[in-house]
Amino acid sequence: MARPTAVDGLTEDTPLGEAAARLTLARLHDVRRYQQAVLSRRGAADVHDMRVATRRLRAALRLLARGDAAEARAERLGRRVKRLQDALGEVRDLHVRAELVAALRAELGPAAPAHALQALLAEARARLPDREQGLVSALGRWEMRTVPQLMAELEGLAHGGRLGGGRLVRRLGVELERVLRRARVALRTLDEAPAHALRIAAKRLRYQLELVDGVVGGAPVLLAELVPLQELLGQLHDRDVLIGALEALAEQSVGEVKRDALTTLAALADRRAEQAAHVAGEIERLLESDLPRKLWLAAAPTLDAGGAGAGALS
Repeated sequence: MARPTAVDGLTEDTPLGEAAARLTLARLHDVRRYQQAVLSRRGAADVHDMRVATRRLRAALRLLARGDAAEARAERLGRRVKRLQDALGEVRDLHVRAELVAALRAELGPAAPAHALQALLAEARARLPDREQGLVSALGRWEMRTVPQLMAELEGLAHGGRLGGGRLVRRLGVELERVLRRARVALRTLDEAPAHALRIAAKRLRYQLELVDGVVGGAPVLLAELVPLQELLGQLHDRDVLIGALEALAEQSVGEVKRDALTTLAALADRRAEQAAHVAGEIERLLESDLPRKLWLAAAPTLDAGGAGAGALS
């Protein structure tokens, strides 16, 4: 995953309006730097990096906008960015399927289900042209409509406050509580849906924390805790995606393909259980680490007078 562009010179005392404009512009440039490569090559790495960049841009809009009118505009712009993110995701999903098939072949060796895996690849290849055309259309709308609107709104994203102030820390605290709630739910079963919901919440908080890493004292602490969990959840999600694809294939197929798919599903179920146990251990460690208190204590010296109190994050 490509790192986001660093924005130099920001401190906890930087006016929030200035910081919001500079950080959002940097995230916008991160999205745009992949456009030509995606249009010309549609390569897996470029599509993936551009999709991550759109997530980071949405995180900036969500975290940094301040004031009812600015927040409403940021939400509207975020929905437009998500349209591009979704189009990138449609293509990325097929790239991921090819990567997962290759990984499963390496994992199972001679026992890999050749007929089922070939069927999965053939289906992905058949769908790819239409999804790539959808992405090209989405990129046209993005460049002609969304980019000019984003540029026009940069200077009005926030008024008053500081980048390291209490309002922003409170927002991070709300996002952190969302992660912890979903972690408690996921720990009960670690079925696909709650595990995926936790993964999405962890990514959302991670991309917001990246904006203030080195500015808000608690950000490095939380990033160090979240990134390993997010990566483990990503591996579990990949396993679930492959299982889902094989289940659909088994339902739709006959003969050798169906037998291959059913045999492989049994093997993958055991491996998923092992991965889920590993993830559960990481979730338990996260829940025991009292992250809200760490965020508050690390950020407290820089908060605005009258800003968030410890109770706001407990």
